[in-house]
Amino acid sequence: MLNHWSKMAKAHWKEHLPGYYQKLQKEGTLELKLQEAGEKAKEMLAELMEQGMRRNEALEIVLPQFILLTPEKNRD
Repeated sequence: MLNHWSKMAKAHWKEHLPGYYQKLQKEGTLELKLQEAGEKAKEMLAELMEQGMRRNEALEIVLPQFILLTPEKNRD
């Protein structure tokens, strides 16, 4: 089952990384990769906050690393 972060990743990847998204779908690994990204994001967010970082600061680190990956270049 996808957690909040996995669902955010799914929406972002589908829109901004269509090639990667389709590749994972074709390989049958999309759900697994989304679950992994969501769990890693959740774990790192908790770790950073335990170390004293504010949630918004931790999200600035975690989201681009696991969830809001850099969009693919336009293929136009």
